[in-house]
Amino acid sequence: MTDAPAKDTPPANTPPAAPSPAPAAPAPSPAPDPAAPSPSPAPADNAGIYKPEGIADHFIGKDDKETIDKLLKGYNGFRDAAAKKGVPQNPDGYTLELPEEIKTKVLRPGEDGKDPVLEKMKPILHKHHIPAAAFQELATEFYGVVAEIAGSVDKNADGTPVADFEFKDHGGAENAKLLIEGAEVWIKGLMQSKKISEKAAKELQLLTGYGEGLAALMEIRGAMGEKPIPKDLRAGSFTAITKEALDSRVQDERYWLKKDPEFIRETTELFQKFYAA
Repeated sequence: MTDAPAKDTPPANTPPAAPSPAPAAPAPSPAPDPAAPSPSPAPADNAGIYKPEGIADHFIGKDDKETIDKLLKGYNGFRDAAAKKGVPQNPDGYTLELPEEIKTKVLRPGEDGKDPVLEKMKPILHKHHIPAAAFQELATEFYGVVAEIAGSVDKNADGTPVADFEFKDHGGAENAKLLIEGAEVWIKGLMQSKKISEKAAKELQLLTGYGEGLAALMEIRGAMGEKPIPKDLRAGSFTAITKEALDSRVQDERYWLKKDPEFIRETTELFQKFYAA
């Protein structure tokens, strides 16, 4: 007796069943619209506060007050650190002490008693945070070299002395002031009377800047019949002062514009002595 075929067994010569279809691929996302605005970033904790240009991120607080507090704390820390290194709080904190023999050769004080070059250096020193002690040491050595060079050129190559810018033959620069003022008034008078040109007047003016030039002007005045100003004019020799020298002091801006009390006092005293002589 033959066994019956199993129910689940396909009959012979039956083709295999087709495989199940693969799941459909998801539809591609649409391309972003170039005209559409970019999504906004998530707001930061300190968004909307004022941020000065160039400020470091670690100085920015959650509000303006905290930012200012951080900046002030940072500034105070920097200032304290600079002070520990000896940097003055402002340019006026720089001072310079030089030996007298060096000072007279390298510094040229103005009417205010300050050397203009040194005064212009101070803000630069402060800008670069140079300690005051370092400046003093550096300047002392530098000006020492300058003074040494200046001392080595007291004479020309042929042995003749260089120009006397300290008016030594006239008793010093202070005593030569009235001689210079008188010469300047005289030169100005020649130009105003058309006896010399403005260009010539400027050249003659240069001669008042050193002792030998001033002496030459005095000789020229004498040769032209002018009453010369005595060469040995000293403080107290009021009878040697000319009226034109006194008038030039009145025209000086220190007298009528700046109202320099010391200059006015000297001028008044000179007038009194002149007219009393």
